[in-house]
Amino acid sequence: YPTHKTTHGWTVDAHMASLRNFFDNLHEGRILFEETPTFREAYLSQRLVALSYRSDDQNNTWQQV
Repeated sequence: YPTHKTTHGWTVDAHMASLRNFFDNLHEGRILFEETPTFREAYLSQRLVALSYRSDDQNNTWQQV
């Protein structure tokens, strides 16, 4: 998701949902802790997603490129 065009509330909600999903998957054995990304890997993934969008400043929307 684009990092500079989201509201603070939406960002917090998205992160909390992601954390809940992660811990549910971990608890139910769908993933192993050793398979989880490091903070650096997570940052690089988020940066890659942000760079794959471009801003349409007139309409305040994002389009995937």
